Amino acid sequence: MFNKYPILVFILLLLPGLSKAQQITFDKKSGNFQADGKVIANLSSEKVKSIGKSYYVKDAAGTKTLLSYELHSFEDTFGSATVYYYSIEAPEPGYKAYRPNFSSLNTFKEVGELVVAENLLQADGTLNSEKVKAYFEENSSKNIDYPSRHAFINDSLMKLVNIPSTPAERDMRKPPIANEYGKIGQDNVVIGFWELVESVNDDFNHSKNYKFIIRNLNGGIVCVSWIRLSGSHTYAFKNGMRTRESWQGLDLVNNNPISSPGGQQGYAAALAQNLIRMGLL
Repeated sequence: MFNKYPILVFILLLLPGLSKAQQITFDKKSGNFQADGKVIANLSSEKVKSIGKSYYVKDAAGTKTLLSYELHSFEDTFGSATVYYYSIEAPEPGYKAYRPNFSSLNTFKEVGELVVAENLLQADGTLNSEKVKAYFEENSSKNIDYPSRHAFINDSLMKLVNIPSTPAERDMRKPPIANEYGKIGQDNVVIGFWELVESVNDDFNHSKNYKFIIRNLNGGIVCVSWIRLSGSHTYAFKNGMRTRESWQGLDLVNNNPISSPGGQQGYAAALAQNLIRMGLL
């Protein structure tokens, strides 16, 4: 019974420290972090071209960066959906990690509230070294190294578009035809192959993604055409280089290349016609 009093005294001694750690607030309008009514740090943002903004937690004077969240984007060789991610850095301890894109529409508010929720700042405006170390260790362990991963993806894709092939001899006046078995022919001669690949986007509603892939006789990829609500976005690959995007509006109701009868073969044949002109099939 009497042993509870020393424990109670110990808890009471801890309370000032606990309340002090919890008093940091973030004002989304000014970007100020405050403790005991004083500004201890500030969150600012900088526009990154046309892709979004990066965010910087600076000291109260605005001269020293304590934490940074810098926005990056990646689009692979095939021109698939762009991936956005952030590099996180604490310059003074020298910590660096990566994280996926933020989820809310108000990223400024989300970043500020995250800094408070993770206890990354102390009431005197300095970094909470213990919490910051754990924060970077967690992000390093659960998130991929985005630049290394993206470089690996592009290296793998470049190998596929760097497989040359000599076009087969045939009557070039005949129209190309694509059949349901994935072959493209002209004048009864096989000149290439096609396939439709379906995938799921890594977005909030997990929408479907469709791409037509055209290969030469040796299996080298010479064309990728993405089918989206906005139309078709097509890239050809010549001498290992991606051509400029060719965009075409599509009638996805009456002549959908995915679901209309014969639509997939007809679309593959239309792509082949352009690739023949480029000398790729």
